[in-house]
Amino acid sequence: MSKKNDTWMPLYIGDYLADTSRLTTEQHGAYLLILMDYWRNGPPLDDDEELATIAKLSAAQWRKHAPKIRALFRSTDGRLVQKRAEEERERAGLISDKRSVAGGKGAASKWKTPDEASGKTPAKTRSQRLAEARAKGRHTQAEWDALRWACGNRCVCCGISENDLEGGALTKDHIVPIYQGGDDSIHNIQPSCRNCNSRKGSDTTDYRETAAPGWEERLAERLANACQNGSQTPGPSQSQSHNTIPTSSGVGTSHGVGAVDNSAPPPLSADAIGDLLVKLEADRGKTLTLSSRAREALLRIADRCIDVPTLLRAHALACARRVADKDTSPVNPGFLGMFIDDALAERQGGAPPGADWDATPEGVQAKADALGVKRDPDEHAIVFRLRVIAASGDQRLMDREVSKAERMNPGEFERVYRIMYGVLPGQVVA
Repeated sequence: MSKKNDTWMPLYIGDYLADTSRLTTEQHGAYLLILMDYWRNGPPLDDDEELATIAKLSAAQWRKHAPKIRALFRSTDGRLVQKRAEEERERAGLISDKRSVAGGKGAASKWKTPDEASGKTPAKTRSQRLAEARAKGRHTQAEWDALRWACGNRCVCCGISENDLEGGALTKDHIVPIYQGGDDSIHNIQPSCRNCNSRKGSDTTDYRETAAPGWEERLAERLANACQNGSQTPGPSQSQSHNTIPTSSGVGTSHGVGAVDNSAPPPLSADAIGDLLVKLEADRGKTLTLSSRAREALLRIADRCIDVPTLLRAHALACARRVADKDTSPVNPGFLGMFIDDALAERQGGAPPGADWDATPEGVQAKADALGVKRDPDEHAIVFRLRVIAASGDQRLMDREVSKAERMNPGEFERVYRIMYGVLPGQVVA
């Protein structure tokens, strides 16, 4: 890019004001910063963390303004594209096919796949691979801060302290490299100094447990505390004031993270469960809106006194069920509640419960006899089963039936909900 093109860009005031008449002052600033970055670097990744950084906004501020700003672009191949900006960049000579091809050849030695090496397809750029990795799984800044803290704020490979590094920053080492198909989730990232990361090559060794035994439990506890406090996970500069992890002078089999508090992670509140569930679904590319009905389900889950690891396991089971059912819907609180018992059983070292008593007509009748529930002469077997479930007070089965009706038979949803809870959706149970 020429010096001239790096220091100016065209701004057609009349067109700009016509397109942005509904933006607030803060949204104007964010939009202009994204346009400036677009002008210099091309279409930005359609990624909340990157866009918030470009717009100089916190994650919460970006989420508040994102819908209106995104409406001014279109999402194409993982990037935000705007026709007018593309036309102006082309006119200014900022898009060069020759430079793109040359850059692709220069990066091919590191980023190409076997097919690309054989000449079947052109090498992808690192930005393209990163976009694909984030489509498989993403992490937040809070998770990265918590992971560094859980690993003692040290490089897990050589043990150097973050405070001793030039610039005082650890890098994100993707355990399975992105060019080998690894994702960008926190589970595929370990903190590493720049020297160790640059020497990594194709090595896929996970050094976290060797260097910092118990890191995963500390990570879960840190994130749970952040959810409970309603704030971002503290960074390294704050980590010594709360839940401090004493560290030794090195990291490895003989110089690991020191003694830590091994008490059980605290139970999550309904709000914390909801916030974490929304984030987990966002990482899957799903948008989850918490309605009043979802709020009731969150309160029921919170009554089970679950912690972060239990919630994460229940969510994994729920996602697996969605995949098996070929259901692209997000995991809502009602559906999540169906898997809490299984997750708790696994966490407590037991086996998940077997088939439920309502799986067979004989089981339903046996439960009805025990509860004294009589079947009406013309009552359908399904309605009878629902009444018996409601009479049993088994919260997991009740939540399961409500969630199933909402997903598979919306026309019956209100009826099922009323049978289970005695009120219409949105009303508060007395």
